[in-house]
Amino acid sequence: MEIQVIPNASTLIQVANFVVLIIAMNFILYRPIRGIVAQRREKITGMEDEIRNSRERAEEARRTLEEKLAEARAAGQRKKEELTRQAEEQEKEIISRINEQAAKDLEEMRKKVSAQVAEAKKELEEQIDAFARSIGQKILGRALS
Repeated sequence: MEIQVIPNASTLIQVANFVVLIIAMNFILYRPIRGIVAQRREKITGMEDEIRNSRERAEEARRTLEEKLAEARAAGQRKKEELTRQAEEQEKEIISRINEQAAKDLEEMRKKVSAQVAEAKKELEEQIDAFARSIGQKILGRALS
């Protein structure tokens, strides 16, 4: 047994109803949904671009920061070396002044000692006659004239 479908007016009405429903759903449902999906896609694309730009700016800021840190470290090292050099120069200068003062003090002490030796020698030379008489009198046991 074969089933035969004979198209009649109700079939044509159902096909027309289906086409009208598809067209209506396209205007009422599918186009707005596709519009919303397109807007979301644009928004997501915009956010992705913004994220990419933010990452690039952050990377540039990191590179700039690293460069500035490197420059600051180098400047600090140069300053440290300069301060060390100045300190060494000051140390040499102070040591030189101390050595000069020590040499002056030594020379002054030598002069004082020489003066004291000369004075003691002079005093002893003045007293030599008296000492010689005193020793002679003690040895001889009598007064010398």
